[in-house]
Amino acid sequence: MSVGSRAGIVVGGLVLLAATVQAGVSGLASSRLVGVDARWEKSPGPLPDFAARYPRKETNPVARELETLAAAIGVDLTPGQQAGAHPSPAARRAHDEARPALNDWLVAELGRAEEPVEPPPEAVRAYLSSVRPGLDALAARLAEGPPPTWTEDVDLLFAAPLPNLLGHVNLSRLFAASALLRALDGEADADRPLRAAWALSDPLRERPELISRLVHLADVRYVAGALRKVPAEPGPWRARLSTVDPRALVEECLLGEAWVVRELAWRPSAGEIEGISTGAAWFAARPWLRLEASRLLEDHRRLVLAARNAPVTDGDPNAVARAAGLDGSRSSLWGLDVVDVGSILRRADRLVVDLELTERLLLARDLRRAAGPDAPWPAQVEGSAPSRLAGASWTYSVEGGRLTISLSRETAWPGQIGLFLPDRFVSRG
Repeated sequence: MSVGSRAGIVVGGLVLLAATVQAGVSGLASSRLVGVDARWEKSPGPLPDFAARYPRKETNPVARELETLAAAIGVDLTPGQQAGAHPSPAARRAHDEARPALNDWLVAELGRAEEPVEPPPEAVRAYLSSVRPGLDALAARLAEGPPPTWTEDVDLLFAAPLPNLLGHVNLSRLFAASALLRALDGEADADRPLRAAWALSDPLRERPELISRLVHLADVRYVAGALRKVPAEPGPWRARLSTVDPRALVEECLLGEAWVVRELAWRPSAGEIEGISTGAAWFAARPWLRLEASRLLEDHRRLVLAARNAPVTDGDPNAVARAAGLDGSRSSLWGLDVVDVGSILRRADRLVVDLELTERLLLARDLRRAAGPDAPWPAQVEGSAPSRLAGASWTYSVEGGRLTISLSRETAWPGQIGLFLPDRFVSRG
């Protein structure tokens, strides 16, 4: 037998062996995926239902109008590089130059427990005055409705379109800063910009993407902080805030991440997944990737259940992963892995506490208003003591005509960044 013939036999044998291994791994992956699907269906619930909650949406005319109005004050709401309204270089430059000092003042004010608003730097006041007509136009359009929607297509997975979330963040911060300045100046209807911020952000929590929901949670934190200092009708704001369940939003985020992994595993070809290469490499890797997906799906399932049962706490963010039996050391062949549930859950828990204080303050203001125009703060507020935060409660006191609401213990929030609202409020009188 010639050398060439022998080499052909060896190569043929290796190909047969590789095909046998591929078939075996493919069968094992399918079996495990069927098994993990069954466990999902039992608890916490069938993953395919996730996509049904998010039908495809197109950008509506309200969103286009808001993009045009925002561009006039230097904020870009138009997604990506899409054609549409974008700020002029001069408007963008004015906003970019003002933003650092404005955000510093805003964060400092929201971080103070005392109700009165401290004056901003003159440059910040001048900038807010210059963009006020534009902010008022945006607020009027948002108040008119319907809610803005930007294109949404969960079926596109990695290629799914997003709103311009940086533009949302920038505009939300401008609304919050404008409300504080109006409160400082004693204006009537000072919370109008906060109502606009809420109307802009609220549709984000109805979107399927993790990042959109996290931006919404951040927006709610800014509004909740500003409401402690900005006069507003308590009743409508209590109703709005009561619709926010940070823990439920986080769980929906986790379900969405798991649904994407499941779709990657079950879709029959790479051609159905934008951003994934095709060809022989895909064919060779696919059984192994599907096997890895079964592991990721089980990890997500455990994390959803552990997060659902975890107490609201400022403790170790890794406790949820440990409760799920995960140590965080395993990597994924997809270049994906389970999301940092501990950090996201703590972010939600911080908002739970922030909302509790603001809601208790609004209740006290509601009771005071109902008692008459010159009524003092109520001596006690029914239901003001309990907190969902583990090992904590709220204390409520009135002394010298000033109301103080504070948490019964210090909080830690290890590893958390961003805006921290105080766990204490002191009224002006």
